[in-house]
Amino acid sequence: MGKIIEFIGNNYVWFLTIALLLLFALIGYIYDSKKNKANNIKKEEEDTSSSIEEVEELESDLSNMEVSSENIDEENTNDQPILEDNINSPLIEEMPEMPIRKEEKQEIEKE
Repeated sequence: MGKIIEFIGNNYVWFLTIALLLLFALIGYIYDSKKNKANNIKKEEEDTSSSIEEVEELESDLSNMEVSSENIDEENTNDQPILEDNINSPLIEEMPEMPIRKEEKQEIEKE
């Protein structure tokens, strides 16, 4: 036990230096953790307020889009009536003839 006390007495400067560095590191850690906690709370408040504003903007845009789509539907029904004949008729009435190679054409003519 006497040797330990003698070792600490001879090297007390080193022990004090290390203790002060550890103390400053601890104080800095505590300060940063409290500062980050406060910043996180502020960011969450800003995020929720901005998200509420975004939702309100989207709702207003959606209601404007619904109104404009109703106007488009009214315009289409008044200007251009839909004919049932056009809906049921095929787009291509007859298939065009495919070009035939010369050899095939000669075989067909031989038959």
